[in-house]
Amino acid sequence: MSEKQEGYIVLVSEFRNFAGEQMRIECRFRQPTVSDLSRSTLEAAKSPLRSFRNLLLACVCPDDEASLREHLEQYPGVATTFANEIFERMGFGSLGK
Repeated sequence: MSEKQEGYIVLVSEFRNFAGEQMRIECRFRQPTVSDLSRSTLEAAKSPLRSFRNLLLACVCPDDEASLREHLEQYPGVATTFANEIFERMGFGSLGK
């Protein structure tokens, strides 16, 4: 799902939209700071989608920001997909029990 590129990882979301088109959204993200994660987890209780969106916008490669903003407007679920992957890579996850 990802490759290292100049301090960023590439995350890809693939899905079929309501028009039946196969979609592929690819963006580069840096590792979030502890402050980024703290803000996101505090905000998540009030508004999870906004929290995930803000985390992504804080961590996205500047070259990908405009594209990410467009995709988040059209497909808000992408915020959850990418944010969950970032959280997992930072140690948040299931113990498999």
